[in-house]
Amino acid sequence: MGGGASKKAAAAAALEAGELLPEQLEKMMKEHKMSSDEIRFLHKRFKSVCVTNGKAFTRDDIPKAASLTTSTYLGRIFDALPKNQAGDVEFESFLAAAKVFRPGQSIEDKLEFVFSLFDYNFDNSLDSYEVQKMLQLIRPSIPESKQRSMVLQTMSEITGSAGNEPITRENFKEYARKLPGIEELLTIDINFAVQQEKLKNDEL
Repeated sequence: MGGGASKKAAAAAALEAGELLPEQLEKMMKEHKMSSDEIRFLHKRFKSVCVTNGKAFTRDDIPKAASLTTSTYLGRIFDALPKNQAGDVEFESFLAAAKVFRPGQSIEDKLEFVFSLFDYNFDNSLDSYEVQKMLQLIRPSIPESKQRSMVLQTMSEITGSAGNEPITRENFKEYARKLPGIEELLTIDINFAVQQEKLKNDEL
């Protein structure tokens, strides 16, 4: 009785602190086909942005969690990920998104996620405003005076037409597939990151 009660109390405390329970870890390993080390590594990273309550990523966490540049990425990621009833991102959603970028995963899934990051109004197309935001995010060094012409040039290259015709999801993916090194750019080797962290810790 006492042992069972203490285990329940420990589990409740772990949940309250936003930690993973063994049964949760096992379920995630099976569902996402990831190692326990990879999931723990991602969970640690996830908790680092959960400033408000340590358990879920809230909109209030965005300006608190990182530098201004990184916060812009966090804001877009937050908007693109599924939310719970409270409007917050839970670790399961974060994990599912991270899995998309592992080695060997479909380039289609990776491009779908990238497109969703820049489709601010969720209308399945990118207009000139959204393309400008995309360029500001990935090429912040472009002078403001040249942004408009760069936006029009980018939209023309992707759509194959003059002017500022919106970029469709298929236009975007067809164009992106042909970019040199796109597969490598959109691949995150989580296991390699885990091993690097272990080596770093061993040196301490």
